[in-house]
Amino acid sequence: MKKNVCDVLAAYAASSPFYRTAGVSRDCFRSMIANGPCIKKHDLQTQTTLILNDSYKHLDFNLFQVSRTSGSSGEPVEVFWSQDEYFRSNMDLWRLRKKYYDIMPSDKCVSFHSILYNKSKPMLHKKIIKLNYGKILSFSKFNLSDQDMDYYLKEICKYEPKWMLTQPSVIFKILDFLERYDRKLPNSLLYIELNGEQVSYEQEMCLRNKLKVNVANLYGSQEVNAIGYECSHGNMHIVSDNVYVQMYDVAETENSISGSILVSNLHNRVFPIIAYDLGDRITIRKSNRCPCGCNSPIIDSIWGRKSDDIILPNGKKISPFLFSYCIEYLNSAMGNPIWQYKVKTQKDKITLVVYISNNFSRWADSIKKELEIKIFEMIPGAGEINISIKPLTDIMISNSGKKKMVDRSEQLKDPM
Repeated sequence: MKKNVCDVLAAYAASSPFYRTAGVSRDCFRSMIANGPCIKKHDLQTQTTLILNDSYKHLDFNLFQVSRTSGSSGEPVEVFWSQDEYFRSNMDLWRLRKKYYDIMPSDKCVSFHSILYNKSKPMLHKKIIKLNYGKILSFSKFNLSDQDMDYYLKEICKYEPKWMLTQPSVIFKILDFLERYDRKLPNSLLYIELNGEQVSYEQEMCLRNKLKVNVANLYGSQEVNAIGYECSHGNMHIVSDNVYVQMYDVAETENSISGSILVSNLHNRVFPIIAYDLGDRITIRKSNRCPCGCNSPIIDSIWGRKSDDIILPNGKKISPFLFSYCIEYLNSAMGNPIWQYKVKTQKDKITLVVYISNNFSRWADSIKKELEIKIFEMIPGAGEINISIKPLTDIMISNSGKKKMVDRSEQLKDPM
């Protein structure tokens, strides 16, 4: 299998001017321990045409499937796929859902959204929307008040989903609402899949015991899709049919290896993602043994995935992804002027720091004005939110080495 992976990734690298220039070869994939990344988020933003496979450069970009993400780092990026390869990449995860939890694409699902896209364009924000020809009922995670929860729960019970896809922070808000008002999820719900944030074994057990459903954790990214998936025996296996995982800056113990994760997608020939630095650190168990029979490496822990609520000066809590939506909306309308952003929280003060491309420096005032309009449309009554426009050269990296969307310069106390 490793020989085949090496051949596949070497062929992808040879087809891309970006990787050819970087000298990426078959030898780069012989070991799980690597010297460092071949590509980073900044490269995805700035080197699109060089990353593209030579054979696809003449095609209209509108023909590609586009995955667009800002993620917890606050760096908007686009990744291009052929529709066939995007489908095959996602099917690797669907096979595991069926194997462990009897979940199929035809089963009704409830999810919670922040930013939804029509191709590469952000859609207008909606509190509730049906997706995938009615197979997914999705609710806004921007709106999670008790009144919203009451409405959501009624709609969920009418819909009778078999499974739910959500972030841990959202499901625990739902659980809190259920317990305070003595409400229940529908009996049709058999499985909850968690993604996007760190979750502990104790938190998963809490959900299983209180909601009486199967719970599994998915580790993935919009750039490469599924990376790790939790089997029915509680072990998160690397989805080896979809990605090849390596690490750098490693530390070893007798039973495990920890390091910064690099991921390579094994399906995307159009826009190869090879030894990509996600910005997370993981620990992989040296033994692959698991009662489920899967021999893929087991991820024991992940650092770096967390979505913190922001507390506004008026005491209201909001999701940081509200700012993501505003940024994505403006980027789509103005041709991607914003390359990174950060929400800085201090006592009685919130500042949205926006880093723009040098090509848009003359438009800084217009960008600020349009952002203000969109932010106050999305967050009415939020109070004063300062917007600071800065050039790319001022980008700062946190001590952890990862650029975070939310920077708590002075930790705010939870008024609850």
